[in-house]
Amino acid sequence: MSEIATLVIGFFLGIVSKLVGDHLGRVAYEPKLEVDFRSNQSFVSRETLIDGNQKSYGWDVKIRVTNSGKRAAKNCRGFLVGFEQRDDSGKFQPIEGGEDSLQLQWLPSIDVEQCEGFDMLPGVRRCLKVLSFDEGSRVFNLGTHWIPHKLVPYLKHPGVYRFTILVSAEEVEAKEVRLLFDWTDESRTPKIVLDAWQYG
Repeated sequence: MSEIATLVIGFFLGIVSKLVGDHLGRVAYEPKLEVDFRSNQSFVSRETLIDGNQKSYGWDVKIRVTNSGKRAAKNCRGFLVGFEQRDDSGKFQPIEGGEDSLQLQWLPSIDVEQCEGFDMLPGVRRCLKVLSFDEGSRVFNLGTHWIPHKLVPYLKHPGVYRFTILVSAEEVEAKEVRLLFDWTDESRTPKIVLDAWQYG
């Protein structure tokens, strides 16, 4: 092999080595989102509600989002992207008005801005509110910034519902998870489980 050919091959090998090294470096230090839900008090929590001298109780259902990567996950947000109800045959059917993606609230939520995306630093955990309801109530509420008018009747109707939640951030692989919500018990005892189907 001639000296020129050796130099050319060495030059290109150097470029390839740098590109591969840069890529592996980005992968090693990129943000990584993890979404978690379990049927315990950390995710289905009973809250005390105070209104003057009146005390009542409510339930919050939430999922936990963690950035397990090495860099901040920019503009991290959560969305309700699927709202379905189980029919008499046991199949889930999309609910009219539930096709649009609705942005979920970050907890603790004190104002509308808590729906906005934020930069989640490495190692940080934060919860997204999926739904809530007052103890003994016949109505549940979605943990979204607003609720389309077409969805309101379903929030009062007993049934088994399936929620699909998508969590995303800039330049990060999105994560998707499904929760099943059984709203058929007359006592309105919360029954929420992670659907067997999930990915992301």
